[in-house]
Amino acid sequence: MMKNRMTMLMDAIVLFVVFTIITLLVSCNSADYWYEKAANAKVAEQKLLFYSMAIQKDSAFGEAYYQRGLVYLAEQRHELALHDFEKTIHLVPEHGQAYIKRAAIYDALGEKGSAIPAYQQRGAMNTADPYFYFERALFFENANNFERALKDLNQAILLRPSNYSFYFRRALIKRKVGRDAAALDDLSIAISLDPQNRICYEQRGGIYLQQGNYEQAIIDFTIATRIEGGDDPELYFQRALAYTKRGDFFQAIRDLGEVISLQPENTDAYLARASAHQRLYDDEAALSDLKRTLQIDPVNQAAAYDIARIYSRRHDNQSSLLYLEEALLNGYNQWHNLELERDFSSLRETVAFGNLIAKFRQSRFYGE
Repeated sequence: MMKNRMTMLMDAIVLFVVFTIITLLVSCNSADYWYEKAANAKVAEQKLLFYSMAIQKDSAFGEAYYQRGLVYLAEQRHELALHDFEKTIHLVPEHGQAYIKRAAIYDALGEKGSAIPAYQQRGAMNTADPYFYFERALFFENANNFERALKDLNQAILLRPSNYSFYFRRALIKRKVGRDAAALDDLSIAISLDPQNRICYEQRGGIYLQQGNYEQAIIDFTIATRIEGGDDPELYFQRALAYTKRGDFFQAIRDLGEVISLQPENTDAYLARASAHQRLYDDEAALSDLKRTLQIDPVNQAAAYDIARIYSRRHDNQSSLLYLEEALLNGYNQWHNLELERDFSSLRETVAFGNLIAKFRQSRFYGE
């Protein structure tokens, strides 16, 4: 008991000493000193401590409240951040970014009814700030109000035509509303402003791919792979798809190999590569990829179905029937394909095929 009391006494003394030191430090240094110290700190808790010291030294230090609010916001401590941004606006009514951050917090908290007036209040105060329109566009985009978002981005671009991110964001929204041709124009401008922006090339390549312009899609995807961060499996997968659409199956197989080297359990890549192998009449390589797919995902009906097709094509009806049953067990029910697809002509001649199809058609799980 005596030992515990001594421990508690020592803890109290330590806390008193720490508090005294902090108090002395605050009293000995100016608010600007603590503000600069907070700005140079690397750890969030240190930043919060030093900004708090600056505020304790000068309770009217609006920028200190704002910066502390940003730290709270980054830590997703929304209520504390909201308090600091409110305090900033009270102390510095012309602080535009505080209005924007306050509105963003209302949005994050699901209080869109409060967010919209907050943005409008900021907009009425200063309509010459392009970043206000950009931030509000993001808010409207998040609310699926794409036309309002585009209107604000148009204004942001009018005020700051040299900012590539404004064009890039507008392109993404135009894609959402099906205006791909206009999105292409914006992405091209964004690339001219920032030629090393990989994401812009990826997005533009994706539009070209959808439009059937496979040559240009491949060019954009290739440029993207050469920019820092371009070792992206999705990028190689998209380029492989473009090569496949162009009929260049060897190049598609190469790119899909890159995907698999980066993501060894990417079943979509194995399936796509198996399809390319089949287009080159390399059934052994296709079977290898399809069976690897089933090792990773034992219920993958597409892989089992394609294996059944290959074995039927080879007149190995026993193996074909085995994998076809596996595909049906995993949910495959495209009876039209089974009855008409040429690859199953050998298997369809067997009694076992008819019995298998009849069994699954009558099942309560698989109906036409």
